[in-house]
Amino acid sequence: LFNVEDVASLLAHFAGPSSLRRFRGTFPAAAQWTSEALPLLSTKCAGSIYVCGGVSCGPLRTAERFDVLEERWEKLPMMLEVRSGPAATSVEGDFYVFGTNSKLGMATAERYVPPFGRWEELPLML
Repeated sequence: LFNVEDVASLLAHFAGPSSLRRFRGTFPAAAQWTSEALPLLSTKCAGSIYVCGGVSCGPLRTAERFDVLEERWEKLPMMLEVRSGPAATSVEGDFYVFGTNSKLGMATAERYVPPFGRWEELPLML
């Protein structure tokens, strides 16, 4: 037999949170354990995937975020600089973007701070 955490983990890994919600709606008898499992999913599936920059008739300033738990995209404010192929990472909830600015080459960097919904310029890289 599986416990609730095992089932939540399997559903999160193979089908995602939306499948667990649909399962709960389809099988009312499962409402109890799915209600217990959804909070566990939020810890196992929490997070966001960011996509930024690119090229479409020139470099772009666009940025979007995919909420893994809610399975939906969100448009973010425009980046401060255009970026055709930046490097990026996320650290402690902030999203950092580096390089490939059409004016200054690889030297520029900026950070998106989700609680404030804004981009901040970082010092030029060496």
